[in-house]
Amino acid sequence: MNYWAIFALATSSFVIGASEFVIVGLLSDIANDLHVSIAKAGLLISAYALSVVFGGPLLATLTFKLPRKTTLMLFCLCFVVGNLLCALASSYAWLMLARVVAALAHGAFFGIASVSAATLCVKEKRGDAIALVFLGLTLANVLGVPLGALVGEQYGWRFPFFAIAVMGVASLCFLALFLPNTIPMPKGKVLREFMILKRFNVQMPLALSVVASTSLFCLVTYIKPILLDVTMAGNAAIVPIMAVFGIGLTIGSILGGKLANKRVIANTIFVMFAVIVIMLAMYFALPHLFAFGAAILLWGAVAFALCPMLQMMILLQARAAPNLASTFNQSAFNLGNSLGAALGAGLIDYGMPLAFLPFVSAGVMLFGIFGAIHLLRYVSRH
Repeated sequence: MNYWAIFALATSSFVIGASEFVIVGLLSDIANDLHVSIAKAGLLISAYALSVVFGGPLLATLTFKLPRKTTLMLFCLCFVVGNLLCALASSYAWLMLARVVAALAHGAFFGIASVSAATLCVKEKRGDAIALVFLGLTLANVLGVPLGALVGEQYGWRFPFFAIAVMGVASLCFLALFLPNTIPMPKGKVLREFMILKRFNVQMPLALSVVASTSLFCLVTYIKPILLDVTMAGNAAIVPIMAVFGIGLTIGSILGGKLANKRVIANTIFVMFAVIVIMLAMYFALPHLFAFGAAILLWGAVAFALCPMLQMMILLQARAAPNLASTFNQSAFNLGNSLGAALGAGLIDYGMPLAFLPFVSAGVMLFGIFGAIHLLRYVSRH
């Protein structure tokens, strides 16, 4: 395995993840400074996710024939420019535009970075390589969000975006130094890659990514109100619980890489079943802080293990169109982010108690198990 190249890709994924998630801890400051409501400021998150959904496939198509190293560096540059524009935005409209710019290359970067990482190692280590790339995204959640909120509180909400732009320049240098110039390129025509996306065994992993992400964000979006209103833990417990969840995500990223190396579809079914069991147990853990902390650690580890597993699954099922399919997989994850948050919000507005969200998350994951079993049978027959 080319560890220096994987390090460069993981560093860039950290920057990209920080770019996406840092705004979570800055919403109140942005709303106050730009004189908009919290709800309107929250649309900056939705706009980012939707830009990933649509921007990834578009940029993957436009850069289809460019060398992979050049493409990844261009995408990284897009993040640098986007975050610099965020820091300099003089109004809500300009900040919204800057967020869209920063998000456009997100899906395409992770799609092509996953394929590149898999080609930089032996077949038996491809799952580990993909997991290491996604580990940067996980650490952005664990470290980037709290650090961004802390820095933003001390120096203003614009400073974290400046810092991310600087880190982006550093990651751009790492890509230039450590990525080989001979990363395998896709062969054939882009239209042929789109045609491969019509196959059931390619569409189903994309659907599973939507389901897994919907299940995750249906609950994780509302961890804070659950802690305050169900666990009755108070604000002091929020940071420790989210730190525990972050540790779980990190463990999950590594675990998923191991499970993705062999029998990935069967292992995915097992992990999805484990998520459901943990979700059902979490309902009983919610009133007790330490039990909730243990449950959320296990949940983070098991649920996020699906991320590298599903990425490997799409690579295996779309061998003739790995770059475009991997990019669509990132779009699928972000679509699930939006659907999960919206599903939770809709049910809560309808009057469903917050404590029932684990049941909803488990119910969504049931669809994933049915789909994965159907895919396993299809692949076995073909």
